[in-house]
Amino acid sequence: MKNKLIGNTTNIKNSKFDITIPEILNQKDTLSFMEYQNASIKLVVRLDEDIKEVNYYSGVIERMSNLTENDQVHIVLNSGGGTADGAMALITAIENTDATVIGIVEGKCHSAASIILMHCDAAAVGNYAHMLCHVWSNFDGGKAPDFDSSYNFNRKFLRNFIEDSYKYFLTDEEIQQMLDGKDWWFDSDEITSRIQNRFEALQLEYEEMQEEDESDEECNNCTEDCCSECNLLDEE
Repeated sequence: MKNKLIGNTTNIKNSKFDITIPEILNQKDTLSFMEYQNASIKLVVRLDEDIKEVNYYSGVIERMSNLTENDQVHIVLNSGGGTADGAMALITAIENTDATVIGIVEGKCHSAASIILMHCDAAAVGNYAHMLCHVWSNFDGGKAPDFDSSYNFNRKFLRNFIEDSYKYFLTDEEIQQMLDGKDWWFDSDEITSRIQNRFEALQLEYEEMQEEDESDEECNNCTEDCCSECNLLDEE
């Protein structure tokens, strides 16, 4: 890979894994994955095809749910994108697992694949990586009167999801242009720069929230003579 890991790697263990590959799961119509075990587990998931429907990922999602904070998941991305539902299922698994999830951009990281990368805890970007960010298409069926309500719901839902996913990777103006139909293409260097900025901004945001929570807790536990802010509250 071109670059060292970017992002939150505090939970990643430095011990080396014994590279012994067990039997790869080959269940029909499900995603196979490789698992390396030592004192901890490294789960390698290759997304090198179109992102499929939710049930295709049931095996790997269940496995991720049983990992611990000492484990790692490596998601190798070389995909042109795919279904929103499948991507959201994987994103939910990434957010819910206790393991550290590292997105490794091998080549293509387009559309839904790029959003999956945004939700990983850390990233590594290859020399030939390239990314496409664009708004998803919607092809809902149903009765004609349902079209307007479906469109209005999906428009709001996808806007919120896209704004949250690409926050600090794209600017507010770039996100709006994308929602209006503009495609954004990035090469390896720009992916690296932007993902670094995103992780740093998210870390700063998290630290500020932690400080606010600690301040609120101290204020709630203080005596009436503790601080002027509490005294003013008492007077009100």
